[in-house]
Amino acid sequence: MLYGVIRLDDDPIKRSPKRAISIRLRLFKTLCAPKYAHIVTELYIKLPPCTLPSAVASDSPLGRVFDPCPNLDDKLGLALMTLDRLEVLKLYCTGCASPEPMRHTYLHFLPTRSLRVFRLQCACNPYVGHPDNVIELFNQPFMRSVEELEWCLGEYGWRYPPNWATLPKLRKLVYGQEEYMKELLASSPITYLECDAFVMKNVHVKLCQGPKTLTCLRTHPYIHNILTPEYLRSSSLSADWMTLCIKMDISPYLNLRRLGYLCFGLREAPEIALNLTEIRLLPYLECIEVVNLYGHLSPPNNDPWGPELLSSLGFPSLTSVLIVDKHLEETLVWELDGLGWKSRRRR
Repeated sequence: MLYGVIRLDDDPIKRSPKRAISIRLRLFKTLCAPKYAHIVTELYIKLPPCTLPSAVASDSPLGRVFDPCPNLDDKLGLALMTLDRLEVLKLYCTGCASPEPMRHTYLHFLPTRSLRVFRLQCACNPYVGHPDNVIELFNQPFMRSVEELEWCLGEYGWRYPPNWATLPKLRKLVYGQEEYMKELLASSPITYLECDAFVMKNVHVKLCQGPKTLTCLRTHPYIHNILTPEYLRSSSLSADWMTLCIKMDISPYLNLRRLGYLCFGLREAPEIALNLTEIRLLPYLECIEVVNLYGHLSPPNNDPWGPELLSSLGFPSLTSVLIVDKHLEETLVWELDGLGWKSRRRR
């Protein structure tokens, strides 16, 4: 707390859940004291799940499971109401699903006016992700200063919003399959976008309406589905979606410097090069990130990525290609220098 940064985003399952809950409750109480609240600028919080066996209250009759979610959420809300200098808030909620419409409602009333980074990852309550509530939240004064927004609420928030907010300083946007989030792309000068490949077709339409400031685009292909040869040769792979978008209108992507995660499935080197034909038209593209499935599906010597393929691609500005394993844990970095393409491993 000396430097205004508090992190409690470790995995509560790795320690005693009851202890993880107790630590968070003590912290939230401490933050309500003005002498501490006014120096906190960054808060990273993971709310633990309440349904673990070891969360059973020792004093509960018949071993009844103690549900800490409402109490934790209430105490976090009280603490956040005191943090008027908060610049970074990352909240990862793993709480139980709740039918009550009052979970995380304190987010509408954050007192800070200097919040730059706001992340919410939660699937505990449909109230939070309902588009009407999202619009109300995004129109609150504290959102006017947000530059980076990560919004991952799972399946909730399916209805198309009738009106939308403008976040004037928003530059980085990360979300999953929340379709309504695409409305921000037409009104905000986004430079970094990360979303699910499933929504990319509709995202493209909004990018065409926006200010065309995108320099980094990341989409997540369904690399954890059943990896059948039929799927891996289908047109649902992310590289095909990117090709289709460029064919429809290349203008939103002309300033791209970084593009990922492309997935080419079981395709061989000539087919990969052909699939990159339209992507090669991006004049400033410096880095491509590729999800490599070959280590899982076939012997390593069948991996098509190497100096021969990379030298044949003919990108005008490409200097690095990152080959990422399907769990996004290890990366093979290919870099272009004066002698050609060289590789190194990075974890």
